[in-house]
Amino acid sequence: MSNTATSRVLVCDDERGLREMLRVLLRRAGHDVTVVEGVRDALACLRAGILANRDNMPNNGGLAGLMA
Repeated sequence: MSNTATSRVLVCDDERGLREMLRVLLRRAGHDVTVVEGVRDALACLRAGILANRDNMPNNGGLAGLMA
């Protein structure tokens, strides 16, 4: 594993356990990871290269939240 981040990843999910699991796995893979709980926070951080998001999150989750 390299110490150089290969990309920046923004993980948005309302389930803390899933956010943390993805954070750990993606960091182990060498990515620079930011985790947020809601769509509003994700939109504020949208400068990241990738957004992982579930469609069934409350309060405009998934693609609907991104298009808001």
